[in-house]
Amino acid sequence: MRRRRFFLIGGATAGVCLFGFALFAILERQVQHRLEDEFPADGFTQGKGREARSVRFSLGRRTVEFEGLKVAQPRGFGTGTVIRVRTLFLNFPFSTLFNPKVLRFRDVRFENAVVVLIRDDSGRWNLEAFSKSGALDSDRPEGAAGKGNDTSETTSTRSLATKAAWPLVVLDRVSGPLTVRIRDSQAVSELRDIRLRFEIAGTNLTTLPLPAEETQWGILTGKGKIEWSSGETPVAWTLRLGSGLFEGRVSFDFSVETGDLPKVLAAAFLGNTLDVTGRVERIRAAGEGVVRDGQFDESRSRIVFRLNGVRIGKRIVPELTIPVPIGGAVERPEFRLEPALAMLGAQLFEMELRERLTR
Repeated sequence: MRRRRFFLIGGATAGVCLFGFALFAILERQVQHRLEDEFPADGFTQGKGREARSVRFSLGRRTVEFEGLKVAQPRGFGTGTVIRVRTLFLNFPFSTLFNPKVLRFRDVRFENAVVVLIRDDSGRWNLEAFSKSGALDSDRPEGAAGKGNDTSETTSTRSLATKAAWPLVVLDRVSGPLTVRIRDSQAVSELRDIRLRFEIAGTNLTTLPLPAEETQWGILTGKGKIEWSSGETPVAWTLRLGSGLFEGRVSFDFSVETGDLPKVLAAAFLGNTLDVTGRVERIRAAGEGVVRDGQFDESRSRIVFRLNGVRIGKRIVPELTIPVPIGGAVERPEFRLEPALAMLGAQLFEMELRERLTR
């Protein structure tokens, strides 16, 4: 009797375990197929506007790995990619599977990630196209064939495109080498195509529009260099980011410091106000800022330019320090030149006075 009961209990336990394993395998296979459908290897040809050479999903390890991930430029910005990543590794908690509206990742690592930002002649940036309703429908590459004109997309895709510009994401940790290419048709000729190469690291980053104490804000740091047509310079920066990134009015603090910048910046930035038409031996910059609810705090936000060997009219000034306050909204920052020029005038007057006293 006891032996029979033992076999019954053992059999029932084995059956439950086998059922659980089968359910586990079915769920893993379904998610794998869903990812392959969302990021097919020929996604650009299908008109999806996104593709990946391979996708591997593991429910047991709670990981997703992409190879050759690409996202096409939105319509009107050419046929290239806005994002491409050689490898992308995501580690997630089980809660992400049961609450897909909020994508939480414990660890995000990537290799050779490239983001291409483009501003056209009208002043519109490519990322603005993704922040509008229906952006996911218009992100397919121009001239795509196949299913590019098919409007029978999945309900979840249409819903996401209609309801939100950006997904709700929580990133516990993120790291990897990142290149940001900026193609700005409105910049001075030497700076219309620049590259920012960083090794970035971040913790506690989120787009959830939830209140959070400043002591709990996320941190994102970057160290690398800026490259332009005729040179490069080192740069390091730190961002303290409040919750709700990309959602509503953002709040953040920042600090940045560069090495020698392209000399054309001196003429471009001050040439209309001062006669900075001659040589500039060196120009460097350091900045810090505070943004609350999408607005710069002008009393605590500024860029400090340090210039050496500047020709102003017929006069050569060995060294100039010009702090430029920043005001206005994040989308349209305003650089307050008037206080900077008043301080510059005081510096020039002091130099003139010293020269006269030493004669």
